[in-house]
Amino acid sequence: YMLQARNILLQGITLQTSVANSQGLVLQSCRDSIFRDVKMLGPWESGETIPTDYSTDIGLQLNQLSGSVKTQNNLFERCEIVGYAYGVISNWDINNNHWRDCIFESLGYGMIFGVDMVLGAPSTGQSTGPVNNRISSSYI
Repeated sequence: YMLQARNILLQGITLQTSVANSQGLVLQSCRDSIFRDVKMLGPWESGETIPTDYSTDIGLQLNQLSGSVKTQNNLFERCEIVGYAYGVISNWDINNNHWRDCIFESLGYGMIFGVDMVLGAPSTGQSTGPVNNRISSSYI
């Protein structure tokens, strides 16, 4: 898949929104990339309503096009996700992504994997759900 997003380096940037129910960063079928020193800042505060449809108010959303065009092998290093109902969310077969030395703060939920998916659909990228993803030396 020549058009798949890959080998991206996003470093030293702050993505901030004051718009309620929005997303900080959405990765669609991204692989083999590095996200270093990236801050995703949203307006959500503790005590506010958490959406129940799992599609809004997300700091980092990891999606994929199909079972063969996956979001995989990405490194998130020294990233901060602050002020969202959902820090990180994915309902796809993402795999081998690593969050290292990250901060997840002032969130309704830090990470949610596979909460709104139907397993067993390999062609659509929902065969197993997220697997082999790691979080290390991080603050949640």
